[in-house]
Amino acid sequence: MARLLLVLLIVALTVYAVADWVTRSREWTPGNVNRWLWLAVIVLLPVIGPLAWIIIGLVTRAEDRNQSPSAPGADIPPDDNPEAISDVADRIARRQKRTRPEPPPQPSPDDEKEDGSPEAS
Repeated sequence: MARLLLVLLIVALTVYAVADWVTRSREWTPGNVNRWLWLAVIVLLPVIGPLAWIIIGLVTRAEDRNQSPSAPGADIPPDDNPEAISDVADRIARRQKRTRPEPPPQPSPDDEKEDGSPEAS
């Protein structure tokens, strides 16, 4: 029973690594190694290959995240970005304009009769 669980764990780890390999971008590979070479390592080295893919992939993604972006305003969160805030404010104003009913017209002072009571319609 223990051997069966061990085999199932190895197969699950390999399937996870292959699925991750398939879903990753074609330009991104851990350690800048050829994608197809990684697939061979994952499949041919049952425990070491998938673990290497996962661990080196995590390290590479963490390093990529720590590098500063090339665009000057790319690292500003949306709630601190003035352009994003004004865009949201404009969208809210447009939505409110569409959904709010028009207020009834207010009577002007010219509409009142001479005795001070409003004109009946």
